[in-house]
Amino acid sequence: MNRKANESAWRGVIGRLVAPVEGIVTPRWMLLLLRLGLGWLFIQSAYTKLIAEGGWTASGYLSKSTGPLAQWFQGMTGNGAVDGLVMIGEMLIGIALVTGAAMRFTALAGSAMMILFYVAKLPPAGTWFSQQLVYLVVLNVLATARAGTFYGLDGLLKEWERRVPALRYVLG
Repeated sequence: MNRKANESAWRGVIGRLVAPVEGIVTPRWMLLLLRLGLGWLFIQSAYTKLIAEGGWTASGYLSKSTGPLAQWFQGMTGNGAVDGLVMIGEMLIGIALVTGAAMRFTALAGSAMMILFYVAKLPPAGTWFSQQLVYLVVLNVLATARAGTFYGLDGLLKEWERRVPALRYVLG
């Protein structure tokens, strides 16, 4: 079987598998579900920290930092401002994802947070792949795909973006 015939056969198989959901599940709906799911994870993480019995602190995580920046991270141990910034950051990122607000800025802020969480434990135990890297990729996919414009606040602000082109760096 030649290459073109093989590719055509695969397209036919894939077409038959996708046909029942075509029109129901579109890439835009999948991005919406991905955005809402990740937003919920951020909100849930912040809320869990907020209601933790006896209060939550990042001290346990920071005190066990490894790698080239370990001393810097360990120096933040016991700092209440760091604890508050983590909780507030997670909550705001989660709310922005759920509402579809300022997706590019949200992705930037979330990516910065995930990178800091990741490098605090270098080299990672067991594998280099971690949930922080998954969050990082998903945040950037959402920003690149302008996921906030589909059932999100960014979609409501499209007209402003046309009037003020600089907003395109924040919205998405």
